[in-house]
Amino acid sequence: MFDFWFGPEFGKIIKDGQILYIKPCVGFDREKDDRKFTFEIGYRYFF
Repeated sequence: MFDFWFGPEFGKIIKDGQILYIKPCVGFDREKDDRKFTFEIGYRYFF
């Protein structure tokens, strides 16, 4: 379990109801002096 997890999401509306986004994330665990990095790319469709 991480003490802190930060993941802002940046997106672009392609057309009405369609969104393309990226989400870089980082997590910190002070007890283990550990960090984890992730990167997510996604697509959302709303109807």
